[in-house]
Amino acid sequence: RNIGLWLKAVFGAPATTDNEDGSFTHTFESGKTSVPSYSLEVGLPEIPQFIRFSGVRANSIAFNFQRSGEAQATISLLAQGEDASETSIFAGAEAKKYTRFSQFQGFIKSAGAFLANVTAASLTYSNNLEKIETIRNDGKVEAIDVGVASLSGSISVRYGDNDLMNKARTGVPVDLEFGYELSETQKITIICHEVYLPKPKRSISGPGGIECSYDFQGSKEQTLGKMMTVILINNEEVY
Repeated sequence: RNIGLWLKAVFGAPATTDNEDGSFTHTFESGKTSVPSYSLEVGLPEIPQFIRFSGVRANSIAFNFQRSGEAQATISLLAQGEDASETSIFAGAEAKKYTRFSQFQGFIKSAGAFLANVTAASLTYSNNLEKIETIRNDGKVEAIDVGVASLSGSISVRYGDNDLMNKARTGVPVDLEFGYELSETQKITIICHEVYLPKPKRSISGPGGIECSYDFQGSKEQTLGKMMTVILINNEEVY
């Protein structure tokens, strides 16, 4: 549920559809010219100190996919300014409920089919935010502007066929789809519409299989006019 708050920070407000079964589909798209600004607070009540960050914008979000462990996303933030207080902005804040995904609930597809022999994968989408630093008496950043977005990542596969290798050699772009699924109503899908694969690095280190690593770069798909789409299905009505 709560990943939607951060996806909104990275991609802007989603288009939301009521599925009429208690679930909602939130569609986030790349290519926005502006992203939301948040106010965040880190509380240390026993000291007490509450550190407030104003004008916070999300610079990037990164996902790592592997065989086991907890599924996590890393969000890089930039803030306009920071202040501290001995009291919280809002003392009655409630803890947000969440449902955790595990790595073994992840999947990776290309052209609608599951990719075989994938041992690990990662992707990073960045807004490439730029700080506008001017001379002012409060020490704050003047503004944070959205730059040219970028998408990059890597896929490590056991060398079992020539499918990805041939696409890397010919320079043919592919689509990649990453995601986690608990059920049809608890699911996140990350679609990279046009990805270019370089010729992979292959290491042979003795007995066992050969592993290839593809460090890919994303590009805007001209027909769709976007580089990336994230589809989040849960029971949150709005973000």
